[in-house]
Amino acid sequence: MKKERINLIELSATPLGVLIAPMCASFMQTDAASEIFNAHRHDYYSLFLLDRGSITYEVDVQYVKMATGSLLIIRPGQVHRLLSLSDISGWVMSFDSKLIDQLAAAALERESPSISLITLKDEDISFVKDLLNSLWKVTQQTPQVDFQPQLLQALLNAVCYHVVNLCRQSLLVTEPSNSRQAQIAAQFSALVKSHNIKNKRPAGYAAMMNLSVSYLNDVVKAATGYSATYIIQQQVMGEAQRLLRYSTKSVKEIAFVLGYQDHRYFIRLFGKVCGMSPVAYRKTDHKSDYANRGTQFNADQLIIHEK
Repeated sequence: MKKERINLIELSATPLGVLIAPMCASFMQTDAASEIFNAHRHDYYSLFLLDRGSITYEVDVQYVKMATGSLLIIRPGQVHRLLSLSDISGWVMSFDSKLIDQLAAAALERESPSISLITLKDEDISFVKDLLNSLWKVTQQTPQVDFQPQLLQALLNAVCYHVVNLCRQSLLVTEPSNSRQAQIAAQFSALVKSHNIKNKRPAGYAAMMNLSVSYLNDVVKAATGYSATYIIQQQVMGEAQRLLRYSTKSVKEIAFVLGYQDHRYFIRLFGKVCGMSPVAYRKTDHKSDYANRGTQFNADQLIIHEK
């Protein structure tokens, strides 16, 4: 049954800021086992590397099937739930993005698509497994040794940079020609995630960043291919879709939660961006055939296109 609100699971208090463990069929047998089968979201990144078996998730209304030799990244705030798993072996890791350096965080945010599911080559599987195994060993060191946090951070950065490269290879993404533009676009994206409820116009973000509106629009367009307004709308309407799908809030309540005092304006905007009314969207059967197309996705297939 749908819940009135989507549960947020926070990263357990740990001095290291990362949780990592070998993945096996028994890794679900915890106090939180029932929670992962219900729709929820995290305040941290999750990485799953599967070197045997299969796992099916629902991530932001898409059905995603991991097969042997695949890697999945779930972003902070994405609503997801476990649907099934079979004969699994691999690694699972959760980490706070604040633990990695700013360049790694910006690259991970910029380069990985809405749903990052990648099929790996054998050499990539071995390389990532070695990194994750080393990370795990560092977290198991007790008592804490000298430079343990620094070593952990270095290994985590290595994982993140390698994942970014894998995303680029699978989606044919190239490095933006202007690193300053990339930094501005990443900063804008982060601000939109934090302030989209109260600030829905590019001018507000331009003021926060001490930029002109026209320059911000030009930079965001050059770095992402989309306008600043489009990025803002995608963030807000993405959350609207999650609430329509995973909660029992009324359309009027959802509009208010997302910062719209006039719910009729929200309904019109949702229809423009998503191609149907909120009520029609809620009634739609969201099961898709993505899970049957293999494990490599194109980012454009997983984005809401403006009508």
